[in-house]
Amino acid sequence: MPRPKRSKKTEPTTAAEDQASAAEESAPEVTEPEVQQAEKVDNSAERQDALEKLQAEAVRREKEIAALRRQLKVAEGARAGVGENGEDFDEKPPPGKFFHYMVTFHPKRNESDDELVSAGVNGNFMVWQRGVETAIRSDFKEVIDNAFTPKFKQLPGEERKEIGGLKPFTYTIHRRISEDEYNTLKAAGDKALKQHLANQGTPV
Repeated sequence: MPRPKRSKKTEPTTAAEDQASAAEESAPEVTEPEVQQAEKVDNSAERQDALEKLQAEAVRREKEIAALRRQLKVAEGARAGVGENGEDFDEKPPPGKFFHYMVTFHPKRNESDDELVSAGVNGNFMVWQRGVETAIRSDFKEVIDNAFTPKFKQLPGEERKEIGGLKPFTYTIHRRISEDEYNTLKAAGDKALKQHLANQGTPV
C-alpha cells in the first residue's frame, strides 16, 4: 500500500522576514574585486595625507637648516673679521672718520665680570648691555679690543707672577651700519639709560 506523500508546508513567516528576504534577493552582489578597490581608495587617501605631512615637515627642516647655515656663516665670518656681505671688520677707517657696527656682547663668564660693558674714549664714556644687539663706534671697539685683564699666579714664598690674561669683554660682530642708524640707536640707548638711572635713584 503506497505511503502518503509528505507535505512541503513550512513554518509561517512574518511580514518583516518576508521583506528582508526580498531585499536580500534583490540586492546586487558585492564581488571581491570591488571590495579590494574600495580598500585601495581608502588607503590611497591615507597615503596622500601622510605624504603631504612628510613634505611639509621636510620644507620646515630645510628652512631650519638654511637658517643654521646662515648663522654659522656669520659666526665664522665674525671670527675671521669678515661680515656676511663681505665687509672687512678689521679695516681701519680713514683719519678723522669712524665705522659703526652692530654687535652682541657675550654673557658674563663668572661672577666677577661686570653686568654691563663700558669703555671710554677721550673723556666720552659709553655703556652697553650684554646679550642683545647693540651699536658701537669703531674707536670704542678698538678700546674694547685692546682691553686686557691680567691673570696672576702666586706660590708660597714666591712673588706673584703674571701668567697671561683675558679680554674682559668679548662680542660677536654682526654687520656694519650707517652713521645715521648708529646715531638713532645711540639716542634711544642714551634715553633708556637715563630713565634707568632715574628709576634706580628713586626711593622705594
